[in-house]
Amino acid sequence: MNHEIITDGVTVWVNTEANCIARFGVMGIDIHRDLREQENAGECLYCTHGPTTAPDWNLFVAKMLELHKIIVPELYKPKRMSA
Repeated sequence: MNHEIITDGVTVWVNTEANCIARFGVMGIDIHRDLREQENAGECLYCTHGPTTAPDWNLFVAKMLELHKIIVPELYKPKRMSA
């Protein structure tokens, strides 16, 4: 699956040609199915809805590898996780 990973230093997004499949933000993790799969299987693969911490970053990285086979490099880790 072709993808791009972008960040503004606070939030990380993982996008495909079709849609955003993942987001790591201050208030949660969203990992979704590709848009083409959502109609039959639903949107969420793994989502949280609370403040994120350093262990959540590690979980996000692991879940992206498990669910989408995408490696999220450490260089995208939000700046607040390094403080």
